[in-house]
This record gives sequence, structure tokens and C-alpha cells, in this order.
Amino acid sequence: WENNLQEIPEDIFKISTIEQLYVCDRILRLSGSISKLENLKILNLEGNLISELPDEIGTLNKLEFLNLSYNNITEIPLSILSLKVLKKIDIRSNQITRKDSVLKKLDDNGVEVLI
Repeated sequence: WENNLQEIPEDIFKISTIEQLYVCDRILRLSGSISKLENLKILNLEGNLISELPDEIGTLNKLEFLNLSYNNITEIPLSILSLKVLKKIDIRSNQITRKDSVLKKLDDNGVEVLI
């Protein structure tokens, strides 16, 4: 079975009470509509083909864990620094070639950063 979705269906973003979202099936993009999931605590996007994150990800004020491992991400947006309750971010096996300043600031703020 193979998924033909390129991104998370927009109908998912209408369910604002979602606290955990696991999408691990080769999607290509993450829509800025992710910001509508205002109660999201866990976002697991492991094993997709995402190359960039929308700035709107920084509006997920309740997000505690962000798993971006095994994607094609090249950099982490500055908006991630707005996630004040973030405890852990997993960015292993991506295309990030250097430890950028965003990751350093997250680490300095006590966020567990898995590279």
C-alpha cells in the first residue's frame, strides 16, 4: 500500500482539539494551516519527504515534542524559537549541514535537540 498524499488533508486542520498528530507516510509539504491545531502537543512527521517547514509552526504554543527525523529539511525556521513549552525536537537524518543558530538557541533554552 502506498500513500498518494502530498500533504496533510485540510480537513484535519478543522479538528482544533487534536493533541497528537502522527503523519509518517511520505508527505512532501507541511501546510501553514498547521497553525489551526492550537492544542497540539506532539507532532510526529518522521519518515516523510518534507524539505521545509512553514513559519506558522511557531504558533503551536502547546507543542512539547516535534519529530522531524528522516525528512529532507535543510534548515529550521526562526519561528521555532517561539515554542516556549517545547521540550524535545528530533531532526536526525535530514539535510541540515551545520548546526545553525536556531538549534543552538533551542539547546541553550533547555530543549533536547537530537541531531
